[in-house]
Amino acid sequence: MKYILFVLLTGLTAYGAIEGYGLYKDQQQVSQLKADRADINKINYGLFNLELWKQKAMTIFDSKIGEFKISPNVYKQLEDEVMIYLDNVYEEYIGSGKLVNEMISQAEESGSVNKFFLKMIKGNIGDQIKQLNIDKQLPTIAKAISKEIKANEPKIRYYVEEGIQDMLFAGAEEVEFTDPRSVVYQLYGADNLEGTNKAILDQIEAIDPIIDKALERIIIIMVISILLGLLLYNILGFKLFVSHWTIASVLLLVLGVSMPMIDLDARLNSFQMDLLG
Repeated sequence: MKYILFVLLTGLTAYGAIEGYGLYKDQQQVSQLKADRADINKINYGLFNLELWKQKAMTIFDSKIGEFKISPNVYKQLEDEVMIYLDNVYEEYIGSGKLVNEMISQAEESGSVNKFFLKMIKGNIGDQIKQLNIDKQLPTIAKAISKEIKANEPKIRYYVEEGIQDMLFAGAEEVEFTDPRSVVYQLYGADNLEGTNKAILDQIEAIDPIIDKALERIIIIMVISILLGLLLYNILGFKLFVSHWTIASVLLLVLGVSMPMIDLDARLNSFQMDLLG
């Protein structure tokens, strides 16, 4: 009789183990989803993507072009004026590091990026920006603009903008920029960061209730198994009771070790390139 009871208790514990394996697989899936989300939101995708820095530099030039004014009596000196203006804008925002400092400062204030990591990259970003060689191309742009300009200030602003775009994005139609995260995007049936984040979060939200219910079932099963073992101690005897207790303890230990202790949070690595508005 006691052996039959032992087999039944072991079977109950085994059922808990099966439920535990299902819980483990679901938890692994959630961990992978969170790992993928953390990976596609890593800060270096924003800070070291020169294409995004070009876009940001173009936005700054674009916003300042509307302020460009030339007196009617200085059109002969147009090339010098354009060169001076472009050089001033470059020195104020790019060469001086103001653009980089503003973005890093706002990241520090928001607290969304590790301060040690920010200190580490401060000396790096300036070099990345300098690789654009904007300052070396300014004289060529100014000269090309001066040849095309007529006494019309709206056209001046148009040519300045066009020249900067040509400088920053020359050959862009020939060289296709491939986002290294596109493989992950495709995995979740999306083609951009926002869509992928939504798809991942939707899957996590769908799996979380399943995990919660499975965990509840396992706890109930193991509690019943342990309580029955205690109640049937006199029938099972010391050896079978210890065997049952050992099996249950090992199962609980394996389940506890397999459950992740730390969830990856993509927000810790997130960095928005639109910090300047």
